[in-house]
Amino acid sequence: MAIAFVKKAEGIAATSSVAWGFGSATTSGNLIVGVFAADDYNSSPDSGWTQSAEMEQQFFHGAYLWWRISTGETNPTAYTIGSATNSAWQLLEFSDIDATPYDTSQGKGANDTGAYTTDTITPSTGERLLVAMAGLNSSGNDLSGYTATWSDSFTVGDHVGNATGSTKDWCSTAYRVVTGDGTTGFTTTVTPSGSCDSRSVLIIAYKEAAGGGGGSTATMAWMTA
Repeated sequence: MAIAFVKKAEGIAATSSVAWGFGSATTSGNLIVGVFAADDYNSSPDSGWTQSAEMEQQFFHGAYLWWRISTGETNPTAYTIGSATNSAWQLLEFSDIDATPYDTSQGKGANDTGAYTTDTITPSTGERLLVAMAGLNSSGNDLSGYTATWSDSFTVGDHVGNATGSTKDWCSTAYRVVTGDGTTGFTTTVTPSGSCDSRSVLIIAYKEAAGGGGGSTATMAWMTA
């Protein structure tokens, strides 16, 4: 077996504690990745979630990428932010990931607009899953219809954003399976379909489970939960 995408879910909220979940149970041992962009900040990862290096970026919005190993849950622990305000989230599930999956990660952000390229990430040797997240914030624009393109053979995930409120937030995801050699670096550029007040890009690498297929660079089709 090789690393494979399983399912996703997404949503928006305007509360300080956000219950996020899939439409069906995850598979025990699979990797769950949760991302969100919010108009307030999270103080620390909520119970059961891991926030790896640079997977928190705080500008006009807070952008977060967390992960956990599934125990078969449908609804992972809620995420919390500092006040009842807008946020947008996505959950992704992947199979054939190591039980201690983290490899390396990079993140950055800025209070400006336009296309944005992740910092270079250099996975260790072996089949690796790269997951990228972009976050946006805007006081004037309806972000609910924003889409994005991702470069460098990343499979586009989904896009979700707020339509109303004094400040709106949006997030997009993409992923790629690569064969790492400990030397080759990877980046991707996200190009949102509209302007914003602040932007962020985060990218992380996860390790394949021992005994996996290896050597795959193919992407898998997205399925809705």
